[in-house]
Amino acid sequence: YSDRHNILDHLQLADLVIPDLRKAPLRLSSVLIGNQIAPAKSKTDPLARDGQELLPSLSQVFAQNQKLYFYYEVYEPAKAKAAPAALTNAAAPTAGAHAAEKPKDDKNAVHLLTSISFFNGKVKAYETPLVEVRELNTPQRKAAVFQFEVPIDIAEAISQ
Repeated sequence: YSDRHNILDHLQLADLVIPDLRKAPLRLSSVLIGNQIAPAKSKTDPLARDGQELLPSLSQVFAQNQKLYFYYEVYEPAKAKAAPAALTNAAAPTAGAHAAEKPKDDKNAVHLLTSISFFNGKVKAYETPLVEVRELNTPQRKAAVFQFEVPIDIAEAISQ
């Protein structure tokens, strides 16, 4: 009882709002949220990346010492146009993707920029670094996969 009571004392609820993209030309998967990464059981599991697998949180309850993992896919993004040399060689943070590298295969060449923003009311309280992908990292599904890791203390500070 006391462990459960202590956990309940520290729980905070916050809304997660995902924009309605039905009218946008962007084809986006559901956004999965988890708090654990485990060794992948199968190489064909869509949530497996680099030998690790996101375990989605069904309860959507997270503890202070955990991290939030956000996972989503963009399907059939527009093909990349020829980029200036300065952009092709620029370094950018990645989320499990090989960013800012010249695509090896032009048929998989895309140019996507993404980040996750957290708002406190209408004020942006935190935004992850911008991630750039220049080629489909899951070409068998014609998708660019993104996985972000956000420390709980950042998300918690926003909800207060």
